[in-house]
Amino acid sequence: SSIRIQVQVRRLCLSTARSLLAPLSTGRLRSLPPRLSPSSSPPLLCLARCAMSSSSSSSSSSAEVVQAPPGHKLISEGKATIIFPEKNKVFYNPVQVFNRDISTLMLRLFWRKYERKVVHGKHNKARGGDEDSDAKEAEGLRVLEALSATGLRSIRYWNEADEGSLREILVNDLSKNAVATIRKNVEFNKLPLDRVVPNHGDANAVMYTNAAARTPFDVIDLDPYGSASIFIDPAMQAVADGGILFVTCTDKKVLCGVDAGASFAKYGAMTLKGRPCHETGLRVLLFALSQAAARHGKYIEPMVSLSIDFYVRVFVRVHTGIKRASLSSFNYSNMFQCVNCDSFHLQPVSRQAGEGPSIRVQPGRGPVVGTNCSQCGSQFRLGGPLWTAPIHNREWVNDAIALLKQNKGKFHTYDRMLGMLTLVEEELAESPLYYVPSSLCHTMRLIQPKLSKIASAILNAGYQVSLAHSQQGALKTDAPSEVIFDIFRGLAAEQKATVKVDDTSVRGRILSQPPKLIADFTERRCSMLKHKIPVFPPNPEANWGPKTRAGKQVKGQTKRQNKNKRKRLMRNLMDKWGQPKYCLSFYHKGECRYKGDGECPYSHRSKEEQAAYEAEQESKNNGEDDTVTQAAKRQR
Repeated sequence: SSIRIQVQVRRLCLSTARSLLAPLSTGRLRSLPPRLSPSSSPPLLCLARCAMSSSSSSSSSSAEVVQAPPGHKLISEGKATIIFPEKNKVFYNPVQVFNRDISTLMLRLFWRKYERKVVHGKHNKARGGDEDSDAKEAEGLRVLEALSATGLRSIRYWNEADEGSLREILVNDLSKNAVATIRKNVEFNKLPLDRVVPNHGDANAVMYTNAAARTPFDVIDLDPYGSASIFIDPAMQAVADGGILFVTCTDKKVLCGVDAGASFAKYGAMTLKGRPCHETGLRVLLFALSQAAARHGKYIEPMVSLSIDFYVRVFVRVHTGIKRASLSSFNYSNMFQCVNCDSFHLQPVSRQAGEGPSIRVQPGRGPVVGTNCSQCGSQFRLGGPLWTAPIHNREWVNDAIALLKQNKGKFHTYDRMLGMLTLVEEELAESPLYYVPSSLCHTMRLIQPKLSKIASAILNAGYQVSLAHSQQGALKTDAPSEVIFDIFRGLAAEQKATVKVDDTSVRGRILSQPPKLIADFTERRCSMLKHKIPVFPPNPEANWGPKTRAGKQVKGQTKRQNKNKRKRLMRNLMDKWGQPKYCLSFYHKGECRYKGDGECPYSHRSKEEQAAYEAEQESKNNGEDDTVTQAAKRQR
């Protein structure tokens, strides 16, 4: 009995010591607790040290330190950690964390909101198969990441998706280096290679092959370096009925109208460079997706469409239906945009004839505008066609916000995701494009008021208004351009802006017209302007934007090619025209602040000394000229 008591006491002391030393073994404390200081009883201190050594040895054996192989580094994001080569052999952009976060959220929402067994059964029955047999096999989503690079996105999909929601992820890339990196990362994260499958092949060939084999994908993620236009048509054939496409385009320069020819060649639409260009590019991409779907008897349903930083990201469901596909032209419009002011008008490309089962498509009638702008008298530019139907599904967005709030601590860009989705949820769905009040104030040379003042005037006029997610400080409204310009004419009258009689400028032609609407600037409560959620955060680091394509080495000189551009230009001018007069910083401040290599190339003489020096040089040059002239005369 005495031996049993001693064993129990020893066990109790060991458990007590381990519980007291738990913070020390995990690194939270750097010293012994007060009750286990050296002044404690020797037996208890001995037991504490034994417990500490046993716990530290067990923790060190269980938690191994993971190190990257030589020439590689570890990158952690979400629930994934990948091995990335230090040289630029595989493409990876840390700027796209927001893109990958919101894509993971949309994948989880797609599985929770729509039962894939029903969709698979309908898809198989439409192709002549057995609905029940296919429904039994369709457990989980079949996902294709067509252009994977490192495999980070697919690894995050597998680790962060709901349990049992994913059946297979095909991780594809055309680069052999990328596929080798994908395989290493899948094995490093201990994922099943028969479920997360690395694949080396052309993305279009993979999609065409699966479409021909009638093994469609429920989710297809397209995130190329540049435009996704060449992948749209095979993606429409390879996606299942009721499936969803995640499409990214980083060629925002083309979508925003800088290169209209390239836009027409890639997307089949003419883009216009103007204030609402960010949303215009978004709608041009949706038009291209809808056209590609209609060619195969399908139609699209935009769930969420986002214009983010330097790229656009759309989440579009695809359904099969020849009748609906033939009516897709109801969603297209051409755009008339004034070349000088910000007014724009939309011209539908078709109109509806008949109702119900006998509905038909008739060509649109127009034009909706005259030859010149009614506000400033300038000409119009014609752009489009573009998608003018709603670009968001409000029910889907509300469910996405609810799901995001349930997983608050699981996304690195949670605040921006919440702000972006909240702004999208409040956007006017039936009002394409937007106005930028700061641009209108610049055109009319007015003092820019608060955004709430312009929004209140629109609300007081009987129209709706909301913020736009694609550009900061922009307003979406269902008010026509005449109402918007009358509000700014009222603002000009309030600021007592005058216009000369013979003023033929754009400002003069706008403000010289009498307003048809008396603007009421009585403050209205706008809930959209009260959010304190960051939607347009500043760039977290320098050179924030698209990174260099994989395979290109970025040298230090290339990164700093514009840093010392002014100094190089000054140095070239000095070599061409000679020494400059004097150092401006020394002349004004009394001290030289030159930070270049070597000594300051400018003169540090005072103003009087510089004048005397110039006079001396001028006389010397004149004397040399006289000597040369006399020598020439003697020679003749």
